[in-house]
Amino acid sequence: MKKKKLYQNALMCILISFIFSCRKDNHTHVSGTVLDATTNHPISGATVYLQQRDPNCISCFSPGSSGKATSDANGKFVFDFTADPNYSYSVAAEANKYFNDYSTGGISISSGQTNNSVVTLRPIAYLKVHAKNTTPYDANDWISVNVILGGGVAFYGMIVDTTFTQWAYGNSANNLVWFVKKNGVQHNFSANVACTSFDTTTYNINY
Repeated sequence: MKKKKLYQNALMCILISFIFSCRKDNHTHVSGTVLDATTNHPISGATVYLQQRDPNCISCFSPGSSGKATSDANGKFVFDFTADPNYSYSVAAEANKYFNDYSTGGISISSGQTNNSVVTLRPIAYLKVHAKNTTPYDANDWISVNVILGGGVAFYGMIVDTTFTQWAYGNSANNLVWFVKKNGVQHNFSANVACTSFDTTTYNINY
């Protein structure tokens, strides 16, 4: 009976040691920096999300599902956690006047290791488009301008003189595309418009 009890105790000790060993092995450290993707300058005050994801369900996660941190004056952030071996992890960020990156899945984290992660965010700019029908033909005149970040706007008629503003990528050349139809004939146009971060750039389309 004594031998049996000793055997059980020894087995329990081995099991406990194994459990704590696994936990220790899955301790994960993330030391990272949030940078402006166009200047490499640090972004302070960014919200950084630690995301937990089921590898069998790509869409089964939400920003900050395992924690969040705020980047300091040097863009630095830290996470320390015990990773669940059934999940994968990533870090993503968002900041004022920047496009967030958590919808893309962020930067992957290696569980049970020390990670040095760099999260880059693209700055927002504003593109103001002024469209004017300067050579009207008839009421069927038509112009369609593709919005840089998806969708489009269209205007009809002889009297078009309008302005609209859309988001664009800062410190970047943004491809603007538009289509004009007059007298049943369509013409396609495009232009690369350089937009400064956090500022508004005006582009005139006379058609």
